[in-house]
Amino acid sequence: MSKALADCILKLKENASKENKAEFVSKLIADRFFVPVVIETEKDSRSITQMGYYSALSEGKSYLLVFTSVEAMGRWKKDGQFLELGFKDVCNLVNVKGTDYEGVLIDHCGNSMSLKKEFLEKVKSHIVVEKAKSE
Repeated sequence: MSKALADCILKLKENASKENKAEFVSKLIADRFFVPVVIETEKDSRSITQMGYYSALSEGKSYLLVFTSVEAMGRWKKDGQFLELGFKDVCNLVNVKGTDYEGVLIDHCGNSMSLKKEFLEKVKSHIVVEKAKSE
C-alpha cells in the first residue's frame, strides 16, 4: 500500500476541486485497505470461533474502520490483526446484512475521512459500468 490515498485525502481537504475529487476516487478504487479484525479462538486450540470488525462512532453512526497502511493502523492500535482488502470487498463488508455501518472511516486517529455507504455504492457501480464498456 502506498501513501497515495492518504496524500489524496489531504489534497481533497485543502482543495475540493474537480481534479482532486477525480484523483481521490481513482486512488480509492485502486488501493488496498487494511481492515482491523478481532479473532476469537477456542482455548488451547487454533480453531476460530468468531471473527469481527472494528467500528467507530461519528455523529451517533457506526463506521467500519479501514486504514491506508499498516503504519496508519499502528497509530490507532499497535500489533493488531487485519485483513488486506480491495475497494469492492470493503463495500461488501459495509453492506453485510445485520450490520449497521453508515460507511467507512479511513485512517482513524490520523488524517481521517468518512465515506457514507451511498457514496461507496455509487463509486462501486461506476466500476461495473467501466468494465462493461471495455468488454
